[in-house]
Amino acid sequence: MKKIWRQLHLWLGLVSGLIVLLICLSGALFVFAEEVLFFGLQEHLKFEPKTQKRVPIDSVIKDYQEANPDAMVFWANLYPNNTYNYVLATSGNPELSDANVQFVFIDPYSGKITHTDTTYFEFFFKLGHFHSELLLGSIGIWIIRISTLLFLLEIVLGVILWWPKKRKKAVKEAFVLNPKNTRQPWYLQLHKVYGFYGLWALLILLFSGLFIGMFPKGTSVLNPLANGTAINSKTFKSSENPMQEIYKFLHSERPDLETILINNPQSPEAPLDGILNTNTTFLFMSGSSFSTVNDTLEDKENLQQEAASLLNLSLHTGSWAGWPIKVIAMLVGLFGASLPITGFMIWWYRTKTH
Repeated sequence: MKKIWRQLHLWLGLVSGLIVLLICLSGALFVFAEEVLFFGLQEHLKFEPKTQKRVPIDSVIKDYQEANPDAMVFWANLYPNNTYNYVLATSGNPELSDANVQFVFIDPYSGKITHTDTTYFEFFFKLGHFHSELLLGSIGIWIIRISTLLFLLEIVLGVILWWPKKRKKAVKEAFVLNPKNTRQPWYLQLHKVYGFYGLWALLILLFSGLFIGMFPKGTSVLNPLANGTAINSKTFKSSENPMQEIYKFLHSERPDLETILINNPQSPEAPLDGILNTNTTFLFMSGSSFSTVNDTLEDKENLQQEAASLLNLSLHTGSWAGWPIKVIAMLVGLFGASLPITGFMIWWYRTKTH
């Protein structure tokens, strides 16, 4: 029976291996996107401290869109640090058929643009879309979905094939890397031994990715860990600057955070979301045209689902517990990228031998 499993494992790997390699490698490179952006653009972020009052972010976005009517503002990064500019994530292409995206740095006191960057943002924008759709649109999404499911089946078959016999030597070879083992070359040992130890973390990234791209309701398994707190949006309804009020509220809840992201609604009917990630606790504010969030069972369920989705995203990106987990997520992504390579080497050298 193992011969059948081995052939299935082989051909599934040959069919999906290149796509799996690209998915895992692009995901590993994307893990520290925020830190790279912050470091690379820091000289444009900082300025000399000032004493006057800040211009509300709502007014800044309004003025920018009036000056650039074809542009879309997706979100704003606001920094409690008084020496940091506002940063708008914008695009000049409403259809997003091209990655025409940029960061716009705006002085929070004068409201004037100080710098525009396309290089960093465009690179990570394309990298993120490559990870999720290979830059091929809906066709790429389905290629990613099918390849991910095939990869999951490969992992299951790999565990079946890896499962050691009861002999002591076989058990030791399954769990311990032995450079002196001439019977099993290094690439075979890496594929089997490291494969066993790393696949459990890889499964977290794999399932969280499937929940994001294919089975969004699957995040309900995270409901016990995700705490969604509804904030009645009538608090902001009467304000002329609801985004600024949301920022103030989020900052008061977590004054230790260095950055707060506020999503900008793309139409008057779209909800305004303020999302604050505090590991497994999420504050989520939403309301159509800033109307009141009704305290109904349906709304509570939607809120819980949103909190679970955000937790799932942070698990997938490794952002749920600081940079040490991000490092692990990056290494797991690189490990996932290595499996098709070592698997191909096993097949290639066996083919040449025979």
